[in-house]
Amino acid sequence: MICLDHTMDSELLFSKALRLFNTSPEKRQQQRSTIRLRACMVAFLVLGAAVSVDARADYWFKVTDASQIQYLTGSPQIYLRNLNTFDSTVLGCCYNYWIDISTDAGKAAWATLLAKMQTQQPIWIYLASQTVAGSVTVAWFG
Repeated sequence: MICLDHTMDSELLFSKALRLFNTSPEKRQQQRSTIRLRACMVAFLVLGAAVSVDARADYWFKVTDASQIQYLTGSPQIYLRNLNTFDSTVLGCCYNYWIDISTDAGKAAWATLLAKMQTQQPIWIYLASQTVAGSVTVAWFG
């Protein structure tokens, strides 16, 4: 078992502080520059992480009344036209987001969307990206 003596700890801290105080002005300036550089690097990393959050994928948003969604039928896609009216961060207008009805998952999503439109119920829309056109998944969570 290791037992540390508090007096020894305080002596070490005092001697370290004394060494820092007794350093030359050039040495203190160099230490300050090092501390500033480290602080800038940490700030840069934190800022980079914060900015990259907006660019992330996997975005869900809720449409409170599915009957308000406008669509255009194509082959084999159904284009959702006005998703930007429900969430201003997604791309607007005409051919940016679609449901691919050539797949079983797309047929199920389209059937779910039609049912929610008919009953004017809310629905959740999933986009792979808010800033890149792509397919849409719709889901209802109770």
